Amino acid sequence: MHVVVFTDDSRWIVSAGFDGTIRYWDRATGRPAAIFVAADNGRWSILTDKGWFAASTGSGDLLSVVRGTTATSIDQLWQSLYAPDIVRDYLDGRIPATAAAPANADLATVLDSGPAPTVSIVSPPPGSKAATDIVEAVAKITDTGKGIGRIEWRVNGVTAAVQQDGSATNTRTQKLALDPGDNTIEAVVQRRQSA
Repeated sequence: MHVVVFTDDSRWIVSAGFDGTIRYWDRATGRPAAIFVAADNGRWSILTDKGWFAASTGSGDLLSVVRGTTATSIDQLWQSLYAPDIVRDYLDGRIPATAAAPANADLATVLDSGPAPTVSIVSPPPGSKAATDIVEAVAKITDTGKGIGRIEWRVNGVTAAVQQDGSATNTRTQKLALDPGDNTIEAVVQRRQSA
C-alpha cells in the first residue's frame, strides 16, 4: 500500500509505501520515474527510469535491477550509471522527463553488455580495527564470463586507487590509506573492455 502526495507545481506524483520505498511517478504518463529505498542505518539508493542512480556509500545491496530472471546489483552498474548530479537535475525538472539517457549511460545498454565480475573484500574483515592508517586490502574477484577489467578501490566512497587487470589470479591486493574514525573499503570491478 502506498500513500500518495500530489502537488500542482510538480511534474511528479510521489508515493510512500509501507515497504519503505518512495516512488516518483510522471504525472503526464502515469509511468514510474524513480524509486528511493532507505535502510535503518542511514544508507539509501535512488534509481531513475533512465538508469541513472545516486546512493550512499556501501548501499549496493539495497537496490537491484531485475530483467527477466536476472537480478543485477547496483554495485555492478556503479561505474556506468552513478550520477547524483543528473538524478538531482532530473527530479528537479532541469532534465525533461522525455530525455533519453546517453548511449554510454543507458541502463539497457549496460545490462546487455553482460554481467560484471563479482567481488568481495576478504581483508580487512568487517568491524576490524587497524593499528595504522595504512592497510593492505584483499579482494576476491570472480569472472562471470566477460573477463576482469579495471578495479577501483574506494575508501568511504572516494576513489583511493585504480588497478588495471593483468593477473591470472582471482585475488587482488591494494595498500590503502584510511581516514580517522570508521572506514568503509569497497572494490568495484568492471568487465574487460573489448579491443
